[in-house]
Amino acid sequence: SFDLVLCVASTTSTDARSSFSTYGHTIDVCSPGSGIRSTVYNNSYTSMDGTSMASPICAGAAAIVKTFYPSYTGLQVAEQLKATADDIYSLNSSYKEKLGTGRINLYRALTETPTSVWMRPINITDNNDDVYVVNDTLYITGSIVNYLKATTNLTATLSSTSTNVTVLNPTLSPGAMATLGTFAVNNTNAYKVLIKPGTPVNALIPFKITYTDGSYTSYQYFDLTVNVDYVNIAINDVSSTNTSRGRIGWNNSDGTGGLGFTYKDSSLVYESGLMIGTSSSKVSDNFRGSTS
Repeated sequence: SFDLVLCVASTTSTDARSSFSTYGHTIDVCSPGSGIRSTVYNNSYTSMDGTSMASPICAGAAAIVKTFYPSYTGLQVAEQLKATADDIYSLNSSYKEKLGTGRINLYRALTETPTSVWMRPINITDNNDDVYVVNDTLYITGSIVNYLKATTNLTATLSSTSTNVTVLNPTLSPGAMATLGTFAVNNTNAYKVLIKPGTPVNALIPFKITYTDGSYTSYQYFDLTVNVDYVNIAINDVSSTNTSRGRIGWNNSDGTGGLGFTYKDSSLVYESGLMIGTSSSKVSDNFRGSTS
């Protein structure tokens, strides 16, 4: 689910989410992945299930879109597939906005000229130490990019379902944007977010940007952990995180929550921590979770 990667979930022949497929706000599109005819060893064919089926179908569609629109960048190809996908949420009501824009439709991708807007990159700062704690005001900046058809009166509104933050200055109005046009979001017009008193430690805050331009509506999700009990340290070429629980680099036991340990942008550690022998029979070990 990295940025700049088209994240593909799997659907059945009836457009329902495949039981084995992941889902969530980082999914971009869906593609058929259940009961797909495929080659197999010993010169044979079989029916296969998996996101390993859905992904190459989508990749093949992307290749055809690129051939049809040779001037498109990789991101434009991805946005073309996203913006022309078929809405399948009537069949997947339990996964609303967690299956991307829907199931890809190659015919629509080759015959329609849609609008597709995305904020990239998204930068977040508190204009201080960038340790986001209660009473801090966060500034969310970056660039709003229109990858496809020009807009006429675009608005971009930031919201959150969390009760732990208040969104200040929630709506931006990029207005008319040409294809590949950008709208700069800087400290003077930034989205601002106040972290409210009483926010729990390491609270994960979901954010949603809703884009509207006439009949065009789309959305973009991102998350941020606030009121953290760890400190990010970035000095010259070295970046790492010092935690309050003995772990070094990452606050969580799964390699998340922090900067890891990087040297010149190269990650050097997945798991690290401090072990202390507190007696002849007891060791304080918080490298991992209690079940690991």
